[in-house]
Amino acid sequence: MTLAVQMGGAMFGGFEQGRQVDDATGRQNPYADNQRFREKKVSGIMKVVDLTLPMHAEMEVYPGDPRPRYDLIEKFDETGWNMRRLEMNGHDGTHVNVPLHATAAGRNLDECALGEFVGQSVLYESDDDIKPGVGLIFHATDISWDIARLIVEISPSFIGLPARFEFDVAIERWLLERDVISFERLINTDQLPKTFVFHGAPLKIVHGDGSPVRAYAVID
Repeated sequence: MTLAVQMGGAMFGGFEQGRQVDDATGRQNPYADNQRFREKKVSGIMKVVDLTLPMHAEMEVYPGDPRPRYDLIEKFDETGWNMRRLEMNGHDGTHVNVPLHATAAGRNLDECALGEFVGQSVLYESDDDIKPGVGLIFHATDISWDIARLIVEISPSFIGLPARFEFDVAIERWLLERDVISFERLINTDQLPKTFVFHGAPLKIVHGDGSPVRAYAVID
């Protein structure tokens, strides 16, 4: 699947987040208090680890896939706005795979609840870490056939593979055929503790077989 989207325009009704009053209108910014609350909560209570590769025109893609494009279609000095058109494959960069990616009639993104892409997770160090209903994120170990069979038998909520490993295609297909949601090309997995809450919500692509995600871990 290839995605093409445009980014830009006035967000949040023209208000700039984090500012009490909008300079142009003099009206109160309704998002300022929420922004300060989020900043305080993140800095004072929890740690967030970014697990997502940067997205750009020279990013690595799977061999044979079309290269992404990020074209500036509006320039501030011409229109008063900056806007880019993004064209990329649904499995570029850090992304999630759902069963339809490797099956004729597996579940697509519409058929997966949003909660299936987020949840309590564990960093894999041994087979004892594979638990039902708990996300399983890898760092130093690739997914072998033995591990794949245990994943299907035990049913973690999802699995995630770091960018240092490329999924064995046969294993990836076998897992998707058995309804296992998988994340690929995660970074900074060396910064993860043993347990954390993983977030990897996809774009809401109709009948999607996968999607880029902004993956991150929240650590208490």
